[in-house]
Amino acid sequence: MPAKKIRAGNIEASVLEKRFPELARELNAGALPDLAQAWASLKPMTKLAAFKLLSPDHAVGLYELLPFEEQYFLFSGFSPASIAPLLEPLAPAARKAFTELPRWHYDRMLDLLLRQAGATSPRASAAGRRA
Repeated sequence: MPAKKIRAGNIEASVLEKRFPELARELNAGALPDLAQAWASLKPMTKLAAFKLLSPDHAVGLYELLPFEEQYFLFSGFSPASIAPLLEPLAPAARKAFTELPRWHYDRMLDLLLRQAGATSPRASAAGRRA
């Protein structure tokens, strides 16, 4: 059975209604190109919440599909504190729907962001000098 198409209105409604576990399942089961297409229509806090509801692999996959400006926004909002207004009223069990990406995802996002900006990451430069 094909994945249900992800629509911006459904994502916004789920965040507004605080249906985070259900939204996480929907986002992670959906096609990343559909999510990338809906992305521009989302409000900023919804973007951060949706990104943090994705599994680490889906989060990086989506990140790779987005334009530089969106990558920069998500990179700037990497910290879990960026969605504090959404997290504060939630019970601890509901907060578990949100994924804290591991450090290597942060590094991968930075490398992609710098590559998009036409710069070279310091780590990539250092690796090239060691080779």
